[in-house]
Amino acid sequence: MPVLSPRRFHDIVSGRDRTIVGSCWRLLFAALQPIYRWIITRRNREFDAGRREVSSVPAIVVSVGNLTVGGTGKTPLVRWLCEFYRRRGHDVAIVSRGYGAKPGQLNDEARELAIYLPDVPHEQARQRIDAARRVLETFEASRQAPSDLAPVIILDDALQHRQMGRSLDIVMLDATCPFGYERLLPAGLLREPLESLKRAQIIALSRATSIDAAERLKIKQRALSYNPKATWVELSHEPRTLIDCDRNEEPLGDLSGKRIFAFCGIGNPAAFRKTLESLGPALTGFEVFPDHAEYDQLLLAQLERSIQAQSQIPELVLCTLKDLVKIPQRSLANIPLRALSIDLVFSDGQASMEHQLASAEPLSTTPAS
Repeated sequence: MPVLSPRRFHDIVSGRDRTIVGSCWRLLFAALQPIYRWIITRRNREFDAGRREVSSVPAIVVSVGNLTVGGTGKTPLVRWLCEFYRRRGHDVAIVSRGYGAKPGQLNDEARELAIYLPDVPHEQARQRIDAARRVLETFEASRQAPSDLAPVIILDDALQHRQMGRSLDIVMLDATCPFGYERLLPAGLLREPLESLKRAQIIALSRATSIDAAERLKIKQRALSYNPKATWVELSHEPRTLIDCDRNEEPLGDLSGKRIFAFCGIGNPAAFRKTLESLGPALTGFEVFPDHAEYDQLLLAQLERSIQAQSQIPELVLCTLKDLVKIPQRSLANIPLRALSIDLVFSDGQASMEHQLASAEPLSTTPAS
């Protein structure tokens, strides 16, 4: 069976691909969807009924996850959560699965977070409970004096990782495609049925300003119909500065009308393009690569050829920070290479969310074993 690129897969399940081949794929995916639904429903029921083991650690554990495949903008929120708890004096660490990482290395998201949080431990492991226990042992060994503040573990992309207990579940919905075309994998983008929103204490709509207020209200009402008690949060990802491979930041400046060539290898390239277009540049070209793309010499050479082939010579090459951490050079085709540095901006629900975070309690008071 041929392998579909993420972009082609999105075109098929969204219905944008109207070819006969695309229709055949949709028929196949529709036939497979009930099998996936049965598997995920059975798994969730076993956890709900206590028939599957859930392990906990003596820490405040905050999970950030999503119902759909593809990027929903979790990484900036993970960074914000770490900064929130550190300002309050907690020891903080990030634990994640490490998708796309090479053996012995951190993955793209972890390397991106390390730029802003260089002294926050980030453990990546298939068994996340083991990674969390290692972090807590390190905190305990390095602590100079007893502390009344519980350590904090931020679980990245962990809504489906129910084997580990958590104090709070934050579920992110991407405003550009909040409900995954209303279908489970592989017929749509949903990892779980929408009913799984009932497990969330906080539901956060990312990229909220990319849609109008009426659309935001519809999404809010739909999401809260599954979980009326959840805290509703709206946030956006605002570009603040440009950053190079040496972590030097420079003002964003006025990009309006500036000739820019852009590229990315992320879960939601359309969102990155929309962010760029909001800044008003003259996009001479836009290349999309698979999520977690490895920028080896062949791919960089391909990029440089694409840049040189533009009818108008770009003044700047832009990518995401997730891409830049894998490209140790300041230019491509002799044109400056920079990434957009993104900040999180809340437009609704920040105070309620902060109250819940500050009130969260550790799940266990027994030493990690």
